[in-house]
Amino acid sequence: MGSLPELTPGRLFTSWQSDVPALLLVALLGGLYCWGVLRLRRRGEPWPVARGAAFGLLGLGALVVATMSALAVYDRVLFWPAAVQNILLDLIAPLGLALGDPLRLALRALPEPAAGRVRRAMTGRTVRLLTFPLVSTVLVLATELTVYFTPYFETALRVLRPGGTLSSLGVY
Repeated sequence: MGSLPELTPGRLFTSWQSDVPALLLVALLGGLYCWGVLRLRRRGEPWPVARGAAFGLLGLGALVVATMSALAVYDRVLFWPAAVQNILLDLIAPLGLALGDPLRLALRALPEPAAGRVRRAMTGRTVRLLTFPLVSTVLVLATELTVYFTPYFETALRVLRPGGTLSSLGVY
């Protein structure tokens, strides 16, 4: 498996790497979300704890696990960690972020002029088209099919790690 030791159950939980761009994104999103919740609470308005937990644990947590855990350490060595990363980033993280309802939080926490701009942006024609259930479903399926049923995945790995090729055992 290259220069990495064999992935064992123990290493699955103890192998981590830093990903500064992902960490900055998680910190920015988490900070903005917390700012919105604190702003509401200071005004005496409630915000559901379950929404915050979904946003933080499921959404941001999936981003951290996908980009910094053993999945990221071994994603260029074994096929399955890269596939699990893809699922976390394409399906689980967006679901957790959406369940946190950050747009409603922004609309309630921002001053009216800024909330109005967010409202107009989110109700525009392009956003309505991209978020229409049939269109968003087709986009997600097209992404997954492109990654796994075209040469894209193997090519991306070869470019990221020269000499890397998929084998029938899932080891590059």
